[in-house]
Amino acid sequence: MGARGRFVKLLIDENLPVVIVELARRQEIEASSVRDELPGAPDLKILERLQSTGETLVTRDIRFANHVLEQIATGKPLGGAILIREQKMADMRKAWERWLENPRTPRGIVVLTTKTMRFREYPGQRTNR
Repeated sequence: MGARGRFVKLLIDENLPVVIVELARRQEIEASSVRDELPGAPDLKILERLQSTGETLVTRDIRFANHVLEQIATGKPLGGAILIREQKMADMRKAWERWLENPRTPRGIVVLTTKTMRFREYPGQRTNR
């Protein structure tokens, strides 16, 4: 594994296109897909996996991303969430490629659009930079 992906482990939600997983892997980032490993799983099952593996959730589901944040705020051992807020495939890809330029595990949430990348961390949490 390359230096870029050493600290980042991702679990890509099934509401995102396969290209998101492929782009992460091209950058030598460890990326798993809910679509491949937990197809149709409820959020609770995915959350249990995130707690046991330390993976960061990548999703378009703002409700699920907020649930992960609530768990982090209560001290649960989670890697955070990356929320891609674009609807069109080309825009999702562009936003994701911006994050891939400097990947890091959030201890909160990263909100990605084609124009912005906002980090929101909880007190006492640190991002691997």
